[in-house]
Amino acid sequence: MHVRALSPPAPSPPPAVAALALDGLAAHSPPQVLLVAPSRSLTFVEHDVDILARSFGVEVLSRLELPSRRRLLPAIARRLATGRFRLVYVWFADPYDTPAILRLARWFRVPSAVVVGGYETASLPALGYGALRHRRERRRVEKALARADVLLPTSTLLAAEIRAMGCGSLLRVIPPGIDCEVFRPAGGLRERLVVTVATIGESTWKVKGLDLFAACAKLVPDARFAILGPCEDSGLAERLQQIAGGNLEIPGRRLGAAELRDWYRRAAVYAQLSRRESFGVALAEAMACECVPVAAATGALPWVVGDTGRLVAPGRAGEAARAIGEALSRGPCHEARRRIQERFGAPGRAGALTAAVRTMIETRGRELPPETSP
Repeated sequence: MHVRALSPPAPSPPPAVAALALDGLAAHSPPQVLLVAPSRSLTFVEHDVDILARSFGVEVLSRLELPSRRRLLPAIARRLATGRFRLVYVWFADPYDTPAILRLARWFRVPSAVVVGGYETASLPALGYGALRHRRERRRVEKALARADVLLPTSTLLAAEIRAMGCGSLLRVIPPGIDCEVFRPAGGLRERLVVTVATIGESTWKVKGLDLFAACAKLVPDARFAILGPCEDSGLAERLQQIAGGNLEIPGRRLGAAELRDWYRRAAVYAQLSRRESFGVALAEAMACECVPVAAATGALPWVVGDTGRLVAPGRAGEAARAIGEALSRGPCHEARRRIQERFGAPGRAGALTAAVRTMIETRGRELPPETSP
């Protein structure tokens, strides 16, 4: 449904007055960050709030709680009009509202940063996935990426896609941070168990390669296979069971970190056979638990897996099944855990994000700190 964008809010104070007010505020309290996200309860949002709250004041506005521009934009404008906030931090360049959010940030002369997560820069018409499939949404995404002072993609894949669109003059790749203290192996023998994490739903099952995963379950009958995650479509779940020849466990609900970790500790192999993957957080968590990774050689998956597991041609169930069979004979994958710790651990995101936000605030969105190697 099309909702008419709101008129611009009342004019902001003159820049000099606003700057004095902000500088006075900064002298007595930590700089304030206004974080706009799909929901407060998403794990990656909770992690970023936790990171930022260690050094800055953080207020979260949820698109779920303010589900229209008529509600979200006035809420943002009221907060920016107070002069308290030094940065607007937005999760996802949502074509519906992000261009207007960033216009408000510019109106109030507050720098902005957008975390690009993957859907925004994708176009897979055959799978019904990606914000760039339609011309109107593409223009809105391009407008959002151009209006942001800083773009923070979560992978090198997304950085390349942003640059291919002619955007991202100030850009920094900051991968998701994997908590390797939570996701760690327990020792002991591994079961002949292969797992993947995904939502079983019409919009996700083929993107995540669940049809391929189920086909592998039939081709490797001497191992057990499980899809971990919510089930939004019982008919699809039945179809996947049929493809798998019945060799498929589907708990059918969202699992917490501790439950996922327990599955990863039991499993010998984690298979990520997605047709599009902008990072692969569950894959990285499983690798931190020393599962052997088997992944499609597409998107950001080769960047995450490196040389620690097996990469297979996208869409080839037979090749994936052979790789899974070989991976089942390996022991715990110590090098997989080491790669996640060194390249994608939670401390790395915390340090990079804190430094980036501090520099953005100090330079009013004109600079980023020097980049450090993992």
